[in-house]
Amino acid sequence: MTWQLAIETSQASGGLAVRDASGTVHVATLTSRSGVDDQLMPELDRLTREANCQPSDLGLVGVSIGPGGFTGLRIAISTAKMLAETTQCTLVAVPSAMVCVHAAGLGTGPIGVALASKRDTTWLSIIENHTISWAGLVDATTAKEPLASCKVLLADEHLPGPITALASTMGITIERPSFPPEATLAQSQAMHSRGLNECSTMLKPLYPRVPEAVTRFEALGKSRPI
Repeated sequence: MTWQLAIETSQASGGLAVRDASGTVHVATLTSRSGVDDQLMPELDRLTREANCQPSDLGLVGVSIGPGGFTGLRIAISTAKMLAETTQCTLVAVPSAMVCVHAAGLGTGPIGVALASKRDTTWLSIIENHTISWAGLVDATTAKEPLASCKVLLADEHLPGPITALASTMGITIERPSFPPEATLAQSQAMHSRGLNECSTMLKPLYPRVPEAVTRFEALGKSRPI
């Protein structure tokens, strides 16, 4: 019997969710201050032993692809690729905006999700009928049109002040997002049922901007990592 795995490490805290052959969901939280690099594989091993899941029976791995933290996304995606290639399981790339909308239980939308805010911009996704209908990097001027039909905006405390003010003038309620691995698991299964699977060679993080780590690497005269 097959089992499914979800990896959610797009944000500061992360987790894993496993649905075993009986349908029971097992969850592990990743809380390392230094990132997920020292916890992900040990916790995955512990969780699969707890759920009595064998690697050869892995049927699906879903991974939250961002926007989010550089290190967390890189490690999660590398792990998902490795598992897909070694076990030949199905791979699903889940936009992190879909995860927090599912966790919030806000229905069919339209719902705005602002992630990876930096200075005056944020990566805005509009979710309608369980699909991203629009996404892009916006500031307070360019956010107005895509937000026009939204009543709720999921955004953390880093949302730029001008965009916060814009949402207020538009009568949009701002709520804090959460990213439980169970939501990533549910979204990966829903996307798989719609045939939205991913090839491991094509799986990449969703970065709204060139990551600072890459910029610094290139400043040393190095080629950009794949």
